[in-house]
Amino acid sequence: MNAKLFSEAMNEIDDKYVYKALTCQPKRKFHILPFAASLMVFVGICGFAFAVSVYHGVGSTNHIDFDQLTQPFGTIAKEQPFTEHDNELFYEKSELIDDYSDIFAENSVCVTIEDAQIPSIYFSPGYMVLFSHENEQGWTLNAGETLTLDLSLHRAQSLALETGYLLNGEYHILSLTKGCDFTETLTAPETGEYYFCVTNHSSSNAVIERGSITLRTISDCMERTGRQISTQLPTE
Repeated sequence: MNAKLFSEAMNEIDDKYVYKALTCQPKRKFHILPFAASLMVFVGICGFAFAVSVYHGVGSTNHIDFDQLTQPFGTIAKEQPFTEHDNELFYEKSELIDDYSDIFAENSVCVTIEDAQIPSIYFSPGYMVLFSHENEQGWTLNAGETLTLDLSLHRAQSLALETGYLLNGEYHILSLTKGCDFTETLTAPETGEYYFCVTNHSSSNAVIERGSITLRTISDCMERTGRQISTQLPTE
């Protein structure tokens, strides 16, 4: 098309179309990526809140997938068939301890055991579990008697746990080790009421699958010593 024909064609265009073309505002496009990112952040926050409300603290592992609890509590977003706070053993500070100033734990919970067997429980970072009999009664030991703690975490875990004991309201640390299986024997320095305590020093929920606390009295020790001596005596 030459310049003359182009000029004649432009003169035939109605002025209203020219005005509309000059003043037209382009439609704004909807970008889905920022929206999707915001949605993911929202879902993540909701998942974190759910995990904290249900899995943060100390509670029974009944009807809960162990593998979910072995992860840091803030990453759990999948809903479990578990009623919020159901079977939970939570309260903030045990009154069995008089002074918390030199204790690592931010919270402490008393967990009742039956027939010397520790129940399957989880406890979050910074939590201390105090094991007791019913009504928060401890183990009465005479000087020289022993109390042995055995516990095993979930098979996939290797966590740092602090083990200690409580006597007359005062906490005493025994060890701070990392592993999956823990054994600690306490020999009573004096007669009194004793409690074993375990504190989670890791960044994940510690999941105890099984455990026990056994008492060996003076008579038990004497009987065992007598059996050892008899087996060492020469036979005629």
